[in-house]
Formats: sequence, C-alpha cells, structure tokens
Amino acid sequence: MHLATSPSRQAPTHFTDEAKMKYFKTKGFRDWVFAATEKQEDGTTREVTMLKAADTPIKRHVKIKAAPIRTIRTGRRTSNPDGARRC
Repeated sequence: MHLATSPSRQAPTHFTDEAKMKYFKTKGFRDWVFAATEKQEDGTTREVTMLKAADTPIKRHVKIKAAPIRTIRTGRRTSNPDGARRC
C-alpha cells in the first residue's frame, strides 16, 4: 500500500517558492531583494527595487551652538528662548 503525502503538507513550501519567484529577485551579491516589474506608458517594462538602508549615504552636520540669551525678567542667562525653567 502506498501512502501519498497530503497536499496541505506541501503547500507551505510551494507558496514560499512562488512568493520568492514573484516578489523577490537577486541583484548582484544581494539575495531576497524586494522588486516589482512596472509597465510604462510606452509599453516597455522596468524593474523597480526597494532601497536598502545601507545604500543611503550618511551626511554629517556641524552642530551650531547659539549664544546665550539674557532674559528681561531675571537678567540671568538662559539657553531657553522663552525663559522657562527646566526641571
């Protein structure tokens, strides 16, 4: 007697393979890159991929420190423009 594997046991891997082929591509050394094929108005197709966070360059900024402001009420220096005390 031959026991066949039920289709429900095969479905999870089958779906994973289909999803990978449909939604994910390989780009260079990167695997599992989320991508979609887009049809343009002139009839051509192009592949659109999601950006990777590491591909965004880091921009460094110079911190500028403002001169202290004297309040009219107390005459003391404060870095808070509205003169409120900090807890």
